[in-house]
Amino acid sequence: MLTRCAGFINARGLPKPCITFTNQENEVRMTRHAEQLMRRIWAAAGASDIWAFPRNAHIIGTARMGLSGDAAVVNADGQAFDVPNLYICDKSFFLSALSVNPALTIMALSLRTADKFLARRD
Repeated sequence: MLTRCAGFINARGLPKPCITFTNQENEVRMTRHAEQLMRRIWAAAGASDIWAFPRNAHIIGTARMGLSGDAAVVNADGQAFDVPNLYICDKSFFLSALSVNPALTIMALSLRTADKFLARRD
């Protein structure tokens, strides 16, 4: 959820945004499944002191990329449909998780988005 952070103002005098995330039913189910599977694997490998802690990693998919604002947040260039001067260049427009850390893909897409942004200025 995106809200305004009460009492936090940026250098331009505008309220800073607060982004909060709460696991929904699907995330809870997937996390429970992953933990149960990992516990079975460790137990099969002979582990006896198995513990887990609640966490999230690589939260993605909050700004879906698509062809129109009816079903997506950004276009193929990372430009927001509802806020034309907003470009998103992070993992939020990935539709699914990658098999590895997404840092290099994010960097490549960020460079591509910057090129598209600069090309529109000409």
